[in-house]
Amino acid sequence: MEAEVSRKTVSRSLVVGALSVLLLAGASVSANAATVYGGNTNQLTNSNSLSLFYNSNEENAEATFGGNVYNYSSPNLYVFSYSQFEDQGSAGYGTAVKNNAASYGNNGVTYSFNVWYNSGYSGPEETIAPGTPYGGGWNPNWGNFNSTIKNENASQTMWD
Repeated sequence: MEAEVSRKTVSRSLVVGALSVLLLAGASVSANAATVYGGNTNQLTNSNSLSLFYNSNEENAEATFGGNVYNYSSPNLYVFSYSQFEDQGSAGYGTAVKNNAASYGNNGVTYSFNVWYNSGYSGPEETIAPGTPYGGGWNPNWGNFNSTIKNENASQTMWD
């Protein structure tokens, strides 16, 4: 009887131990998973922000950022999550922004942005000047990235 009790105790201990290991493994996986963030949903209301587009000529999926972004994929994964123009479809929707932007729009009239080839604001960069004011609004500065930065973009800085 004593041997039977200790076998049951050992069996329960092994089961509890195995479950604990599985729970801890699951916790560490979820703790290490990157958070996915989408771009803003309307670049026209985001003065002093930079919109990045999946395709040339400001078409298809878009992600919008204000300020500096040290790395478009870490610690958060930024994805293209919006397409303003229904007739352009949503190619690129859900795709990571890092190394996938072909065009841009500077939505403000105060700040310039540098988009960098590497994370951490290093390597070649392209400077995107602010838009121009008119009447009570502004004309955003839209354009296609140069051949060095097109689909090779990893970070951005905002400055005046």
